[in-house]
Amino acid sequence: MFVQIGRDRNGLTNKLKAMLPEINRRQIYREHNCDSIYEYAGKFGGLSCAVVESVLKLEKKLEAMPELFGLVETEGSAKVALIANLATPENAPQLADKVKNMSKRAVTEMAKEMRGRKNGEESIRATISEKSPCQASQKITLHLDEEMQFLFLKLKQKLKISSNKRTMKKILQKMIKQEFPKISEDFPGKKSAKIPSVSEKSTRIPTAAKKATPAQKSRTGETSESSKNAVYAAPKIATRHISAQEKRQSLQAHNYRCGYPGCNKPHSDFHHVQPFSRTFSHENIVPLCKEHHEFMHNGLVTEKWNFTLDGKIGFEDAIYREKRRG
Repeated sequence: MFVQIGRDRNGLTNKLKAMLPEINRRQIYREHNCDSIYEYAGKFGGLSCAVVESVLKLEKKLEAMPELFGLVETEGSAKVALIANLATPENAPQLADKVKNMSKRAVTEMAKEMRGRKNGEESIRATISEKSPCQASQKITLHLDEEMQFLFLKLKQKLKISSNKRTMKKILQKMIKQEFPKISEDFPGKKSAKIPSVSEKSTRIPTAAKKATPAQKSRTGETSESSKNAVYAAPKIATRHISAQEKRQSLQAHNYRCGYPGCNKPHSDFHHVQPFSRTFSHENIVPLCKEHHEFMHNGLVTEKWNFTLDGKIGFEDAIYREKRRG
């Protein structure tokens, strides 16, 4: 109930924000004995001056693109603001569709792509403050290379913490107490003995030989009276379930990272490049992080893995988008 009330409150706040420009233009606040829109919004809507200022500036930027500012009511001003400086009357319809159907994190990633920033090249900065009565606060900045970024993000994902600072603090605490669990099975490099590779499985020698069945004998050229009249089962029908071996092969092919070009994040989902409903096969699966999985289902990636705003939305993509918004 608490979560639902919080969501309802956020929805009401977004509706209040969307009304601010019109209230300001018509000076409705004067009818309620308020000297400014800021006083009116704070008194009757609980909105701070900074929030009111940001919404009015956003509306001014998107004055020629009402379809984008209209999304403030349903998606929130913070999400719309991510693409405000990138929007033009020409791309406004496409951007409105993406903002409406993608998560805030995916829209943030899309904005980075549009600015021409390459994923994986930015350093993750973890700031650690140490306060002392006789010493001023000291900040330490860590610049992580690609491998270190991946390991840090993987640990952050396992700990389910959104803040980089709190993630670093938790890691250090765990290391000091020597209680941090071993999660290196998904890391590139040396593999754990618990998860053998495909080649290891194929060369493993069984401890005890099993007696061959008539069907097995027939495949090896051996025949028997019972095998001549044997009835063989029909081949298995392909299902949407992806086996552990198929997942492992896909992860190994992409070095245990997201398969989107330039992305250094750990994977979260497996995506069928060619829809399963057409191929009934898992041979074309690729591991993707959550943000780039949304890219694939929102027409942001071409067949050659280039970024675009004009990609087609297929039947499967429409189902994915509806389910995500669900």
